[in-house]
Parts: sequence; C-alpha cells; structure tokens
Amino acid sequence: MLNQNQVQTPEEEKLWDEVNNPPEKTYDLFGQLVDMNIFKGGYQKGTRGAVPFDPAIHQKAMVIVRFYIQPLPEINVKYVDQLTYESPNWADWGKVTFPSIKAQGIDDAREVNNRWFRFARVPNGKKYDKKDVQGNPTGEQGDEMTWKIVALFSDEDACRAAYIATGGQVSGNGRNVPTPAATSENTEMTTAYAFLKVIVANAARGKTTWAEAKEAVAQSLTQYPTVTQFYTVDSIETGKLITETTQLLPF
Repeated sequence: MLNQNQVQTPEEEKLWDEVNNPPEKTYDLFGQLVDMNIFKGGYQKGTRGAVPFDPAIHQKAMVIVRFYIQPLPEINVKYVDQLTYESPNWADWGKVTFPSIKAQGIDDAREVNNRWFRFARVPNGKKYDKKDVQGNPTGEQGDEMTWKIVALFSDEDACRAAYIATGGQVSGNGRNVPTPAATSENTEMTTAYAFLKVIVANAARGKTTWAEAKEAVAQSLTQYPTVTQFYTVDSIETGKLITETTQLLPF
C-alpha cells in the first residue's frame, strides 16, 4: 500500500504519472494517402513494379492499385521505398488493404485520395527466403509485408494529435526535427524528390542505354502527378539519378 505520509517532489510526481500512464509506442505511420490511381498493367522481367499493359508483352492485364503514403512532415522515414504502395486488386489490396479501409466506413476507393490515416505494416500471409548482405540464402524465411489502415482522421491536425498521443515528437530530438507545414512548397518538393529517387531507381535499373532508361522513367512518372509538378524526366535531378542508377551518360 502507498505510504500516505511519503512526500513526493514535483519531479517525482511527474515521473510516477508517466509510469502510471505509459505512452503507446508504435512504428505505425501517420500521414496522408496521395496520388491514388488505378490502371491496367502487368509485370515483366527486369522491371520493378507494374507497367502499363502491353499485349505484345503481357499475357493478361491486371488492375493495379498504386498510391503514396506521405507521412506527417515531422516523421523521419528511413526507407522511403516503402512509402510507395502497389498491388493487383486481387492481391494485398483486395485481401488486406481495402478491407481495412472499409472497416473505417469507406466503401468507395475513390474517396481515399488525400485522406489522413494511420498506416500499419502487417504480414500479407506470404513468405520469402531471407538473404545475407552478400545476397546468399540464410535458410530462414521472413514475412512479406503490406499496408493496413488502422485509423481515419478528419484532417491533418487530428492526425498529428493521434501521432503525438503515441509518443511521436514534434520538436527536435535528433531525429524528428521541425519542418515547414506539409502544405509548404519546400516540404512538398522535398517529399517529391524522395519519391523521384525511388521511381528512377525502379524504372531505370537494368536498362542498357540512356535512351531506354529515360523512356522507362518517363513512362513511370506519368503515374505520379505530385512528383511531376516539381520534377519531369528532363529535370537535371532526374538525369543525375538515371546516371547514378545505370552508370550511363546521355552522350
């Protein structure tokens, strides 16, 4: 039983309050679902991600769902490539993601674009063979992951409040440094460049000529209007990224 005569200093009271009310720590992402689009596409060897359907290459067209997760600006995401969501409508989208969206009261996928959500990374039921840093099989298997919606917010402020409630930081602590509001051009441009790096790496990888790589990047960029408002296939930044990925030059 607590000793009623024990005197607590204000600092001790604060510590006990935190012990009695531990924050909910999470690795979920809080942010906006943007660039939601669907298209008929297919997959081909040497290209990461779906490409528009070509009857000369693909046997069957699939309905592809693609969108970006744009985290709150104060959230520092290390693996930007995970922010791009892509799935045939019968795979992760149909089995995990869309059911979780419907659980939030949204039955029409056209209504999710630009909405604010809490996103959780969850297993999709499939396994993959793990490899070491040299690319050799380890003999172990890991879970393939996909994104699930666990909460819907009315706006950015509500999303941020939920993020803070889980222990998220909005002031400098070495990782989560304050940044301009998500609507500022500076923040949007920074986010767009992070996505551009992933798009170029995926599209240009394995191409044997500069022209081939540029064409692949141009085709991929048509799917991402929030990126192309800042960077096109002819942007200097895009050209540099193509060279970094392919080690090719445009001359």
